[in-house]
Amino acid sequence: MVTSPDFKTFHGSPNGQVVEGIYKARELLGNEVLIRITSSGVCGTDLHGLSAGIVLGHEGVGTVEALGNSLKGGWKM
Repeated sequence: MVTSPDFKTFHGSPNGQVVEGIYKARELLGNEVLIRITSSGVCGTDLHGLSAGIVLGHEGVGTVEALGNSLKGGWKM
């Protein structure tokens, strides 16, 4: 069993402010990859979702932290 750690996001809110969210750990599914995002671009497209409460940034860069237990083959960590 591979469990993801708690993690933090930044998302919009109904009043248009950026707020921090903390999400609880859960077991990774067999075909999932956990990536620790170190940088993420935020652009004009994200402004459309700012008051909708969605997570901001959609061009993430990071490192692979964990692999689900059914991933095999050429993956390396």
